[in-house]
Amino acid sequence: MVNMIKYFLVFALLLGVGNVWSQDKLSRKEKKKIQKQEQLNEMIELVKDKNIEFVADRAFPSGWRSIDLISNPNYLRLSNDSAKAEMPYFGRAYQSTPGERGGINFDNKVSEKEMEINEKKGRISLSFEVKENNDVFRCQLDIFHSGSASLTVVSNNRQTISYNGNVEEWKPEEKK
Repeated sequence: MVNMIKYFLVFALLLGVGNVWSQDKLSRKEKKKIQKQEQLNEMIELVKDKNIEFVADRAFPSGWRSIDLISNPNYLRLSNDSAKAEMPYFGRAYQSTPGERGGINFDNKVSEKEMEINEKKGRISLSFEVKENNDVFRCQLDIFHSGSASLTVVSNNRQTISYNGNVEEWKPEEKK
């Protein structure tokens, strides 16, 4: 009888501890969800109100292996109405102009700019178009709540290429 009471007390204690632990786990999930939403709201504010800079750390050319860009300086800078990019390009060019630099380079006004927010996935999608010389670049920038991002560039004269990297606020340097 004494053993049975001991087993019952141990069982009740384990059941109580398990219940408390599961409630704590729920609150951790809720905390994580709230933190993710706060990060997304910060990113939305950054994208809507400020200049942003995307810096790639990996390139994904069509039909090629991924390429590490850590030691390769690159950027895409977006302001309200313009975009400037100096990104390396790996892939097939269908048409090139002699004397043209080799990467994806543009510095011009943005057209057809659209922003879509998916709160469920924690993602902001920016799409825009930039015309430069005799090429049109259609860009899709997906920014996640953590600041990581993915850029896809479709060009009239080249194969599609994608990049993974991070987005941060960009503060233009003042000219002296």
